[in-house]
Amino acid sequence: MGVGMDRRLKVSFSFFDEGRGKIIPRVSTVCCFPLNVRRVARCHRNATWALEYHARNAGTVYFGSLTGNHIEREAGTIHLYAPGCVYGEDSREADLPAQETYWTFSGGDVAGLAPFVDNARRFARFFDPDNLIGKLMLESAHFCNDRGQGAFWMAQSLFAQALFHLLGSRKISPFDYRVSASEPPQNFGFQIEQYLRRNFSESIGLADIARHMKTSPSLLSHKFKDETGFSPIARLIEIRIEYAKSLLLKGEKLKSIAALTGHSSEYHLSRNFKTVTGISPARFRSVQSVPVPP
Repeated sequence: MGVGMDRRLKVSFSFFDEGRGKIIPRVSTVCCFPLNVRRVARCHRNATWALEYHARNAGTVYFGSLTGNHIEREAGTIHLYAPGCVYGEDSREADLPAQETYWTFSGGDVAGLAPFVDNARRFARFFDPDNLIGKLMLESAHFCNDRGQGAFWMAQSLFAQALFHLLGSRKISPFDYRVSASEPPQNFGFQIEQYLRRNFSESIGLADIARHMKTSPSLLSHKFKDETGFSPIARLIEIRIEYAKSLLLKGEKLKSIAALTGHSSEYHLSRNFKTVTGISPARFRSVQSVPVPP
């Protein structure tokens, strides 16, 4: 039996959205069940974010077509699939019996996962030799099996811990990352991310970030984009807009939101908001707000 594998578990559980739809990011489905059949699953387009754990060799995943590139579903790895990823699974060479363990979730972009899947496949693989994430995913399946809808907040807590490990992983190839308990998340990109999240409400620019990191603006921009796929200022704007969304849903006035999110004016906020989301703040508020019953 593979490390972290439990053949007794047969869980396919979805949480109700009632009163929880605005919680972002959020795990919506927890699944864990035995894989005993050698087969080729038809290729499909992912509609949501998905995180998949392999306790032992589960065959391969292919992208676009069966004759396309195959990636091993190796023991001790985590696969991250973004919305729009087109893939299928081939378990003909799997080390059976194996196990399917995965979460589907929303808000991966808000959580900071977009840079990991900024490639043609919309995919990333994480090597998890210490079983940090796999253990959390199995634990969530046990809670769902025992408590049903009552496991909602425990599942979200375990998901948040998994995000911590994912965001602190070390890049080792264009789409491969390593998660390790012996390597705390203190890489260059992570340190900048933390600085931006602490100071997004202030009037900061590239020079301020570079000064904090004790490097030049040009080197900072190059290194951060190499690690994350974003420029530091683009990421700063995204963080500001994330917070602006929550304030809009709370009914705050645009002028107040601009001041709280480091924007010089309502116009500045509205321009950045539309650049990031494709719609105006007013349109976002009207679409997202839930009417109160009479």
